[in-house]
Amino acid sequence: MDQRRWYERRWLPLILTALVLLLAGVGTVMLEAGLTPFLVLLLVLIVLGGVVLLLAVRMKGQHDRILSRETQYRLLTEHASDVVVQVALDGTLEWISPSVTRLLGYEPAQLIGTDLWVLIHPDDRAAAAASLADAATPGHPPLPLATRFCKSDGSYVWLSAAARKTPEGLFVVSFREVDEEVRARQALLDSEVRYRLLAENAMDLVFSLDMHAVITWVSPSAVRMLGYGPEELIGQFGGMLIVEEDLPLLLSAAADARTGLPVSCQIRMLMKSGDERWVEATPRALHDDAGDLVGGVIGVRDAHEEVLARTALVHASDYDALTGLANPALALARIQGVLDTHEPEAWALVCVGVDGMTAINQAYTYAAGDAVLAAVAARLVTAVEDETSVARIAGDEFVVLVDGISDATDAASAAAQLLSVVRGTVDYGGVQIDVSASAGIALAHGGDVQGLLRDSTAAMRQASAKGPDHWEFLDGDVAEQARRALSLQSSLREAVRQGRIEPWFMPIVGLTDGAVVGYEVLARWIRGDGRIALPAEFLAVAERTGLIVDIDRAMLERSVALLGESQGIERLAVNVSAATLANGSLTALVVDALQKSDVDARRLHLEVTETSLVKVTKQVRRTMEEIAGLGASWWVDDFGTGFSSISHLRDLPISGLKLDQSFTAGVTRPDTAAARLALGLVGLASGLGLQTIAEGIENAQQAEVLTAQGWQMGQGWLFGRPIATTASAA
Repeated sequence: MDQRRWYERRWLPLILTALVLLLAGVGTVMLEAGLTPFLVLLLVLIVLGGVVLLLAVRMKGQHDRILSRETQYRLLTEHASDVVVQVALDGTLEWISPSVTRLLGYEPAQLIGTDLWVLIHPDDRAAAAASLADAATPGHPPLPLATRFCKSDGSYVWLSAAARKTPEGLFVVSFREVDEEVRARQALLDSEVRYRLLAENAMDLVFSLDMHAVITWVSPSAVRMLGYGPEELIGQFGGMLIVEEDLPLLLSAAADARTGLPVSCQIRMLMKSGDERWVEATPRALHDDAGDLVGGVIGVRDAHEEVLARTALVHASDYDALTGLANPALALARIQGVLDTHEPEAWALVCVGVDGMTAINQAYTYAAGDAVLAAVAARLVTAVEDETSVARIAGDEFVVLVDGISDATDAASAAAQLLSVVRGTVDYGGVQIDVSASAGIALAHGGDVQGLLRDSTAAMRQASAKGPDHWEFLDGDVAEQARRALSLQSSLREAVRQGRIEPWFMPIVGLTDGAVVGYEVLARWIRGDGRIALPAEFLAVAERTGLIVDIDRAMLERSVALLGESQGIERLAVNVSAATLANGSLTALVVDALQKSDVDARRLHLEVTETSLVKVTKQVRRTMEEIAGLGASWWVDDFGTGFSSISHLRDLPISGLKLDQSFTAGVTRPDTAAARLALGLVGLASGLGLQTIAEGIENAQQAEVLTAQGWQMGQGWLFGRPIATTASAA
């Protein structure tokens, strides 16, 4: 198209018409003013000539500028890297920039006059035609379209085309090479499809998660590995599939993955059935184009059989195949670990040897002997309720680490209990094999596991030499003392069962007038030979064995019954141990005893030692408040010798204090700490509104001092010794 004379075709007729009309008007005005026609014509010609000259000069300048600008645009178009073409409405190429040679290999002259559509790949022609149609729409911006164009050698190259329609109805289209970009993008899409197909059909499991660990995609193999369909997991929190104890391990691995480290970890995942399955998880971080973290991918490999096999190998190297117990090396390491981290006096090592294993093997075969050993191992584990505390150290020998041991008596009692558990028969093919064992005991002094094993094994040999079903210490004196203590425990248990622990009454008097105001119940054990055992001989054993609760129950029930029979007794004080106070059944026991004997609860005082209140639990507080609510009163015995808080006197339903006899014994000595403490304690009690009793008063001088200090009541040999309940009732 020739655009150099556009002003001649469009603007010149309009300008000339306007000029003629202007001159006609000016001429008419001049004629009316009286000028001659010739003069008017001359002036009009002069003006017209000037206007024409001025217009010619101006149009010449515009023409030159247009030519210069057109030349610049043509140079830019011809030397630009992009290809620019001018296309007619029917697709004919009317003009094309020289850069087409570089992109497609054609000379411009080869293409001018040809059909544009011949150059476009058949698969892309429809999209190109639609793009041209969009470009023909008024106001529609030119949108680039990636299209394949045929090169002169027959190959295709991707070009980005943007078309715009000119006012003359032609299309100007610019092309830019985007072959590498398109092919790279297509390769990426192909790889994504390929990897997705691999993930969806892989035997392993793949998760995709967002920033909040919510599952956004999961491979179909989830059904095979976990029992979940992908639709059941998408949108769920990924942590729900991990065993809670293993979740920190996976989170740590994920944190390392965010730094770019290649990491993996073995964890347990939860299946839909609720079972756990070992897997190897490999987390990877996902970042966007800006490098910001947007989520993660976790590859999961089934490692269940692998972990189980490895665990089985480790177990086989550390554990006895027959019994499943730890082998000697592992057992000794465990015992040493316990001794290194705990008080050694709280433990004992018991070596248990099965009696007569040689005879069992010879009489019933070695298979029968193995059955006996497996049964003994199971019985020992059941006895201690902890498989890690039992080990097999030799063919027919086991060791058991026993905790909660305070002295040799406790250790001997534990050994005797183990022997009783082992004792019995083992069924082998319908044959009942009698089984017993011998035990050697070593107390954990010094924490030397090898020494403990040596001593317990030697002690077991000594016990076995005495015959089946015996226990021994390596030290004979220790063994004898333990035997006496166990004998005492056995006798005491029988005495409690037979009701031979009886209540005796000790009078309590008013210090000002000496009148009896009540009695304290003291336990006495009537031995089989008629000897009377005092509490100091058996209460410690009773507390250690738990018999103290049975004794407390017997004393309370029998004392309340006697209180109901003896209306002359104003009040009765019964001792309650810390174990009884804490077991939660004391309230029911008190209520039952009071109702059976029809006794007013206000006549019953319950005494607890100060050491019993060192640890006041919610249960203890509730029990004390319930019994106080019945009308009974609480007293603190042996006050001043324990470690309880004074705040207990304020917060608990305490009615009175009893001064320990150790303070009473020293009050008559001048300027003694005992006297000052007794004075301070009675002042404390008075300030809190509590009643007071001084124990252990043996002479009048002690009574006088305590009375002067303000103690209200007293008890001791000065006022009377404990007497049997039959005598007191009379």
